[in-house]
Amino acid sequence: MDPFYEWFRQLYDTTGWNLVFMYEEYERDRLLAAMWITIKLSA
Repeated sequence: MDPFYEWFRQLYDTTGWNLVFMYEEYERDRLLAAMWITIKLSA
C-alpha cells in the first residue's frame, strides 16, 4: 500500500479520526462522485 494511504490508516488506529476516503478507493470514488454531483447541481 502507498505510504500516503498507510499514514491515514495509522492515524485512524492511533487517534480514532476515520478519514476512510483517504485510504479506501471505494469510499474515495463515492466522495468524488458526490462532490461532482454537488457542483453540477449548484451551477
